[in-house]
Amino acid sequence: MPEIKVLPEDVVSKIAAGEVIERPASVLKELIENSLDAGAAKIEIEIKKAGRGLIRVHDDGRGMDREDLRLALGRHATSKLNVFDDLYSLATFGFRGEALYSIFAVSRLKMSSFRAGAASGFAIEGEGGRVVAELPAPPVTGTTIEAADLFFNTPVRRKFLRTTATEFGHVSEAYTRIALAAEFATSCAAATAAPLPDSMPRAKPALTPTPSACAFPFACVKAARSGGAALTGLLSVVSAAA
Repeated sequence: MPEIKVLPEDVVSKIAAGEVIERPASVLKELIENSLDAGAAKIEIEIKKAGRGLIRVHDDGRGMDREDLRLALGRHATSKLNVFDDLYSLATFGFRGEALYSIFAVSRLKMSSFRAGAASGFAIEGEGGRVVAELPAPPVTGTTIEAADLFFNTPVRRKFLRTTATEFGHVSEAYTRIALAAEFATSCAAATAAPLPDSMPRAKPALTPTPSACAFPFACVKAARSGGAALTGLLSVVSAAA
């Protein structure tokens, strides 16, 4: 009898999920990036128990029809590239098509979406990578994803999560990093942060942690044969004590 065995799909999915989803902050990062790649201008976020209980992200992006919604939960399923050479011209946050597959493998997932022009929206519910329901959904623009009870089926992974305060710190940092890199309007639940209207106000709390700190806006435009480049942002002094 051979010693080498092909692992069952449920084992493969949990191992793969561990490579992509380390903690609740990883889920939030992947979901926000998916929303931005879908062209979202506004993203609503709800967090419970520092993400262990629930991470809910709703966006006003392009949305998906019934077929795409099903395909999105598969491994290496993506709309961001077709052939290998596409990797050299990517303009998206992600491209591997593993995020939703990995989140689905270790959570109880609800995903609903509506694409303009469709008769109605569509929703999928499942847990541990297994779909348990497919049903119509209201025609609400964009996509809503709820990932609840993270790592419910991998208790060892759940055991190694830190305290609620620590995990919330990671969630907050993940949000701040994306907020500094992309411009979008945000509405957050009271447990996460105050509503943040655009990228500059989001950046100031991250760069000025104390009342005495300052952040200075700047803009730089450099001419070039290709048409030039522009850089805008905030400058902040970091103390040696930090």
